[in-house]
Amino acid sequence: MRVTDRMMSMNLSQHLHNSMRRMDKFYDQLSTGKKFSRPSQDPMGALFSMRARNDIEINDQFRKNVESAEDWLNNTDNLMDNLGKIAHRASELMVQAANETHEKTGYDSIAKEVKELREGLLELANTRFGDRYIFSGQRTQSPAYERVVDPDTGEVSFNYLGDDGGITFRLAPGAEVSINLNGEEVFQPFFDILGNFMENLANGDSQAISQVDKAAINGQMDNFLAQRTEVGALGRRMELSRERLIDQEVHLRKSLADAESVDIAKVISELNMEENVYRSALAAGARIVQPSLIDFLR
Repeated sequence: MRVTDRMMSMNLSQHLHNSMRRMDKFYDQLSTGKKFSRPSQDPMGALFSMRARNDIEINDQFRKNVESAEDWLNNTDNLMDNLGKIAHRASELMVQAANETHEKTGYDSIAKEVKELREGLLELANTRFGDRYIFSGQRTQSPAYERVVDPDTGEVSFNYLGDDGGITFRLAPGAEVSINLNGEEVFQPFFDILGNFMENLANGDSQAISQVDKAAINGQMDNFLAQRTEVGALGRRMELSRERLIDQEVHLRKSLADAESVDIAKVISELNMEENVYRSALAAGARIVQPSLIDFLR
């Protein structure tokens, strides 16, 4: 095959262009820190990158769910602590009222405090976390309890407005947990106990207070302890889930870095090598493209 000057010039130009294209690629990698800027440059790397980013977003959502659940449980635990204080004070008042030496004025004074305890209980039952009521089940936009006054007798009762639905959070694919307590189970027995206590105070029935009301409040305090233990166990599970998701995020970000990020030292070395190749090609081209006969005919 006959090799012409034109062919040699075209080949030289093509090789120089390829060398410059490779150098441009290395320059781009150094300036961005990424192996590729378009999926076409590395289809498999782009696929791994997309998967890693998607997994990071999912993991981040699970982490937000866990943090929201932890906040909910912390609020619930604080409320249960206050609830225990109300129960403890009610127990003290029952012991005080069971003393038969009390006169009616003493019972009236105790009844006034019990009434305030009951109002405090209503406030706890209708506590909100953000814009949601904690003890209303899935009816989180409505208060858990309402106070109802009989227009004829003036008797006060407290009605549960929520349901028994659970507030669930997803902690992982296929793993959901309900983190709310049933408001009716938590508060209704306590409302009933305090109501009976106030009725026995009005009747001056110290025996019923000593034998019935006191036993009921002790049982309710045991229930509070069991419910608070349940909240604590859920809180520990959230803590473990959060730690797991943090570890998972570290792993996923490493996978993303492996798919996208370049080895700076390696790229610099390859760039230096390509620059040497380019200079050598220029030097060789200067020797290959010799003066032609036309140059001497001018």
